[in-house]
Amino acid sequence: MRMPRAVVVLAILLAGCATTDRINRVNIGMTKEQVIAVMGQPSSTTANTEVEYLVYRLQVALIVQADEKPFEQYYVRLRAGRVDSYGRVGDLDSAKDPTLKLDIQR
Repeated sequence: MRMPRAVVVLAILLAGCATTDRINRVNIGMTKEQVIAVMGQPSSTTANTEVEYLVYRLQVALIVQADEKPFEQYYVRLRAGRVDSYGRVGDLDSAKDPTLKLDIQR
C-alpha cells in the first residue's frame, strides 16, 4: 500500500516544526540535566565563572526559499546550574556572552 504524496509531504513539514517545538518545553528554573532530557545534547557549549550556554542548531524547515535558512541556533543559558534565559540566538540581544574582552593599549 502506497501513501499519497500529500501525506508524505505533510509528515516531512511537521517533522521540521517538531524540532524547534522542543525549545517550547524548556522552562526557567530547569536543571541542565532536565534541559538535555528535553532538547538532547547541545551542538556546542560555552561557559565562564557565572553562566553556561547550551547552543542548539534546530531544523526550522525542510523546504525553504533561496534566501531562507533550514536551521536556526537556539540557546539555553544556565546560571547557578538552573535555566535563567533561553530562545533564538540574536533575539533581543539576550544571548550575548556576558564576558567582556578588553584590549588596552599603552
